[in-house]
Amino acid sequence: MTSINDVWSGKPHDPKKQRLGEILDRVNDLYGAEVSDDDKLHFAHNIVDRIELNEALMAQVRTHNETKIMHGMFPRMVLGGLRKKEKLSVSLLRDEKKVGSLRC
Repeated sequence: MTSINDVWSGKPHDPKKQRLGEILDRVNDLYGAEVSDDDKLHFAHNIVDRIELNEALMAQVRTHNETKIMHGMFPRMVLGGLRKKEKLSVSLLRDEKKVGSLRC
């Protein structure tokens, strides 16, 4: 969504930056203010890196519109990556030895 401030900002319209802004806005909605912008951006890049490794998914992304992509492999791939991160995080946090080894 474009606001009146965006229209009068004098900034050139860059579709890639606009799309990244939309993604970051969605991540902001999920995590709120307690997570830094750098952390959110790192998180988004990690998901993109994971997706780019899957040639079949990238073929879908290159040849289909957003609606078809969202009904294909993309959502499963993102959710699978999130589940793996969750398992790693929970496993680490449940092990007091591992948590203790992280302390300086």
